[in-house]
Amino acid sequence: MNITETINNYTANEKLRAVLIEYYTKNPYKYMHHSLRMLSRRTNDENKKIAIVKQSLDNGWRGFYELYEAANL
Repeated sequence: MNITETINNYTANEKLRAVLIEYYTKNPYKYMHHSLRMLSRRTNDENKKIAIVKQSLDNGWRGFYELYEAANL
């Protein structure tokens, strides 16, 4: 299964699909299924998933981490 098929099976949310495709295009990751499971463990909220993926893209991270919010400091 290619990246697009895997992501399409993961979510029906077009915005989430777009950021995930961008992420996996820039960061080819052979354990994609594992990282998608980890993203689902972080949150069930699709808007938060989008924010987490964007955070990883912006910071050049190879994984998905809790949202960093400056307001929490």
